[in-house]
Amino acid sequence: MRVGEPYLDGRLTAAEVLDYWKLDCELVTLSACESGLGRRGGGDGLLGFAQAFLMAGSRSVCLTLWQVDDTATALLMDRFYRNLLGKRAEGGKPLAKAAALREAKDWLRTVPAGEALERLGALTEGVVRGERPAREEMQAVPKPKDTGKDYRPYAHPRYWAAFILIGDPN
Repeated sequence: MRVGEPYLDGRLTAAEVLDYWKLDCELVTLSACESGLGRRGGGDGLLGFAQAFLMAGSRSVCLTLWQVDDTATALLMDRFYRNLLGKRAEGGKPLAKAAALREAKDWLRTVPAGEALERLGALTEGVVRGERPAREEMQAVPKPKDTGKDYRPYAHPRYWAAFILIGDPN
């Protein structure tokens, strides 16, 4: 390690972002669990990644407020970025960041289990989870017994409400 350079130990900290990162970007997304939490900063609220990335030059930051489900997060982030780029299967123009996140949350909340499994299979390109291909891995998308084909596995807010956008909504 040289003086003035970050110590790379595999963990990113808000302090490292503030000290070493110089960004000029529209959006930083941190979709890992609790990425929006930070330590108390006195009268300034929580100090964490949101403030660090905004101060480092990002115009917006997308983060999570609590532990998130891996599969739901993959599906949500896929939809969010397809919304931003205007790449949804059903068409449409690119959406602003806040609108893209809102639509992705609405989609995840209402997506039927079968469609969620198909999209998951497309995302993973059939990569095996356990011993079966991902689109067949029933633990990937929660489905209680005695549910119909229109069952919505991610309707509960715990799957989508943790994701927030801070900064420029456009």
